[in-house]
Order: sequence, then structure tokens, then C-alpha cells
Amino acid sequence: MRKVWEESFSVKISEVDFKNRIKTGSLFSYMQEAAANHANNLELGYIQSFNNSELIWVLSRAKVKVYGIAGWKDELRVKTWPKGTDGLFAVRDFLIFKGNGELVCSATTSWLVLDKDTMRPKKMSDVIPEGIPINQQEHGIDEKLDKLKIECDLPEQSHITAAYSDIDVNRHVNNAKYIDWIMDSFFGDLSMQGQLDSLRIDLLSETKLGDKITIGKGIYPENHGVYFFQGMNHTTQKKAFTARLEWVFE
Repeated sequence: MRKVWEESFSVKISEVDFKNRIKTGSLFSYMQEAAANHANNLELGYIQSFNNSELIWVLSRAKVKVYGIAGWKDELRVKTWPKGTDGLFAVRDFLIFKGNGELVCSATTSWLVLDKDTMRPKKMSDVIPEGIPINQQEHGIDEKLDKLKIECDLPEQSHITAAYSDIDVNRHVNNAKYIDWIMDSFFGDLSMQGQLDSLRIDLLSETKLGDKITIGKGIYPENHGVYFFQGMNHTTQKKAFTARLEWVFE
């Protein structure tokens, strides 16, 4: 069992945008892949433990801070480790570096283990055995992720139907796809003027194939670089996610 997991990825051309900058959703995909592989190494993952059970890991909250830019063919090294538990949440942090050691982004995340049938969370003490290595001394972001508060009005921005390409092995929309949906609401002219500085997201309820989502978007009145988002699932009549993005203009 490895206390800290490191894994390398080569950025594909399909993972960058029109400015040859890695898409934020691709960073989430890398973090998800590394977290899943580490969970398997700790015998708490889909392959060893959950494949034949009624339990699934789901990302609930995340904050990402962006420091550098990566492009096509860059080699990225993802470093991740569990930091322990916070109530029902398992906390896991990340650092992503380029091959030359430059820090691309850091993150802290909160995960739940859910019952597949009821979609209710399980106690971490019932899921994670004693002796699992944790690393409480190192931080991607040294911050506890409390529930995100929306601080502006959110007029409707876009309408989405969850499609085949959005669905993952747990048969609901993958967390990286929510990031893609949010980033799609930024039009090209805005993206040409700056870049993402930080992203904070709460994933509140699952979205299944065919569900209808309306995304609302608003600008924080005291800082026009800060945007809030909410995804409303009209099929289930539940909020799917809320998010806060901070944009830095060049």
C-alpha cells in the first residue's frame, strides 16, 4: 500500500482547447484516474472491493487552484494522497506538475461512499479499515470545503440533456463532464481575454442518461472576475451542482 500515489500522463490533442491549453475537465479526469488507481492500490477501489458490492465512490466537493499552463504533448505528473476523513467525507489532495517540475495546479477534494440502491452515504468508519496510510502533513490546498454559498442571481444560460458520452461506469454523469458543461458557458471572446484561476464545485445529486439540466450563471457583483453556476435537474427536480469560478483577465 502506497501512502502517496504518483502517475504520469501525456496530454492528448483532444484534451486541449483552441489556445493549446489543457481543458479543466481533462485535469479532473487525470485526478479521477489517479485517485481510482490509488484506491485500488489501497484495496478500496472498484476492482478489489466495490466491483461486486453495492458501494460506489463519488466526488462531492472540490477546489482547484491553477498556477501554470500545460499544452499538447506535455508530460504531466499527478501526485495524490488521502488526508483522512471529515465526517462522512474522505479527503484527498492533489498536485499536478509538468515534466520540468513546474506546478500546473493543486486541489483538495471530498468524496463520499454511497449505497448504489439508496444513493445514501455510508459512514467512513464502516468502509475504510484501520491501517490505511494517510498523509495529513502535506496539502494540495490547506482548506476545509464547507458547503458552497451562491452570492448572486443565476439567470438561465444553457440547457443540456445528459447523453451517452457523459455517462461513466457508475451509470451517471461523470464529474469531469460537469466541468465541461460549466466551461462551455464561457464564450470564446471571454476565454481569449484570460484564464481560469480557481474553481470550486459541489456535486449535489446524480444526473442520469436523458436527464434535462438547466445551467444558470451569474457574476459576483463585487468582483467581475468571479462567476457562480448552478445546474438544476428538471427530471428529478433537484440541484445537480453549484460552482464558483474565478477568472483572471490578461
